[in-house]
Amino acid sequence: MGSQIMEARKLWGSSGRSPALRKEAWQGFLCIVPWLLGFIIFTAGPMIASLWLASTDYEILRPIHFVGLGNLQKALQDPLF
Repeated sequence: MGSQIMEARKLWGSSGRSPALRKEAWQGFLCIVPWLLGFIIFTAGPMIASLWLASTDYEILRPIHFVGLGNLQKALQDPLF
């Protein structure tokens, strides 16, 4: 049984997949790329940017100051929140 596997790897390459399967895997990846780009640009990117901005003390005329969870603590202590 082991020799058959070794023969197959010699024929198909070290990964053990046939060229047709590798081509199909690349085609599948190419089909997913537009969705991944859209997810990163329109969902993950704005979420990461909002988390970063929520953890800073940002004013236009002053440099950005990182405050961590200080803004969240301030919001939770505010009676109007």
